[in-house]
Amino acid sequence: MGIARRDGLLAMVALCALVAAGCLWGPDPDPVTLEHRIPHASLFLLEADIGMSAGDLAISGSSPDLMTGSFTFTKEAWEPEITYHYEEGHATLSVRTTSSVSIRSSHRNEWDIALTSGEPLALSADLGAGDLTIDARHLDLVSLSARVGAGDLVLDLSGTYTASFEATAQMGAGSIRILLPRDVGALVIVEGRTKITASSLFVDGSTYTNRAYGTSPVTVRVTVTSSVGDVELVG
Repeated sequence: MGIARRDGLLAMVALCALVAAGCLWGPDPDPVTLEHRIPHASLFLLEADIGMSAGDLAISGSSPDLMTGSFTFTKEAWEPEITYHYEEGHATLSVRTTSSVSIRSSHRNEWDIALTSGEPLALSADLGAGDLTIDARHLDLVSLSARVGAGDLVLDLSGTYTASFEATAQMGAGSIRILLPRDVGALVIVEGRTKITASSLFVDGSTYTNRAYGTSPVTVRVTVTSSVGDVELVG
């Protein structure tokens, strides 16, 4: 190989490396944080559908409004699309990513969403990749669905609930940690090939129950599906 050709190839490799590192395009823009709120309304049901492509998603209760949200993101295209519709006591809320998200270490895509604790809620949350944390202790849940493609899922169901509901937790590859109530009955069924750690629970095959199960008039039923990873159940 001639010296000129070799030097040309080395220059091309260096150029590709700079492009991949983003050096030719300058530093990433500073993250932007947007706040959004939806005023409180009396409802017989709020259906909330929350979905992010990649990043950190946290959902909790105790909002004085139907929803208060803080959204921090590096790229303008990652701003979530928020839609809300109300009709005769039934409301639907959608908070979703409208574009694909590919996150580098210098990027931020973080949503912190608080929902009302005083209205019946059917919550669905899905995350393509990253960390999903749902603190449901102060939510008036009718149903709950949580799904993560790859990453970590933490589901806090340790509240004192006044009505039974069913929840599902799905993981493609990663870890699931579920905190269960003590004074309310809890039944968990785990499906899939995964390592399971359970504390302060009764075990019958793939079914786990707490001490209040069968004696409490309220039962939280959880179905866990995990393809690859660990499941931790805390009673």
